[in-house]
Amino acid sequence: MNESKRIINKKPMKIDFYLTDSMEAIDYEPIHRHLPNSVIVVRWYDFKRAAKYLKERQLSYKKSPSNNPDCVITTQYHKDIEQPQYKTSLAIRLMYSLAEKNFSHSRKASESFDAVLVSGPYSKDLISQYTKAIIVGYPKYDAFFSGLYDKQNLQKEFNLNEAKKTILYLPTWSVHSSLDFYKQAMIKLANTNKYNIILKPHTLTVRIEKRRIKNFKRQIKERKLICLEQQIGLDKLFSVADIVIADAMSGAFWES
Repeated sequence: MNESKRIINKKPMKIDFYLTDSMEAIDYEPIHRHLPNSVIVVRWYDFKRAAKYLKERQLSYKKSPSNNPDCVITTQYHKDIEQPQYKTSLAIRLMYSLAEKNFSHSRKASESFDAVLVSGPYSKDLISQYTKAIIVGYPKYDAFFSGLYDKQNLQKEFNLNEAKKTILYLPTWSVHSSLDFYKQAMIKLANTNKYNIILKPHTLTVRIEKRRIKNFKRQIKERKLICLEQQIGLDKLFSVADIVIADAMSGAFWES
């Protein structure tokens, strides 16, 4: 039997996409949809938002790991998938951010994996020092680069005024966040009512830093600022944005 015949006849790998935070659903979705023998396993943090996103996107999920799948994929550290069910499984990390050399391209986040899926040659060169690196592009932006989004439809989805330019504000969380520093400036800008302003807080701000969002309570209530706390692909938001304001220490900065 020749090599091509052997590959065609091979059964699809059983794959667990191990989800520890709801934001990972966006990274996993475009890959999972093309792999009929894969499953999303929702664990740990932010379960409600993860379940809501997956249900809206008509994606099935389970709450516990599969028994001995061929492969388990995470975006986080190897310790997150150190489960009894995964002892014999290939361990793969999907690199979700182009930034953060202290994590994304680090030895600690890479060397324990059988392979890391990276976006391009820059990341491959760095990760290859520690383990096998495989270039897969940036799947969560496939729809964006394929031109599948209609700007007018998205403007209606987000209740934007088509006559106004749209500003997309993407602050990160913790000490690197600009939310407190730029609070008064963003409130002043929102009160001019000259722009559509979309605030997309970091997933951890939504979960553990709610006070930062409450600073904009009045502007949100008066529809001078649209705050999106749900998980949503940045590719949709980039499709309607005229201007992006992003924190330099955020992965969203590199993506924008």
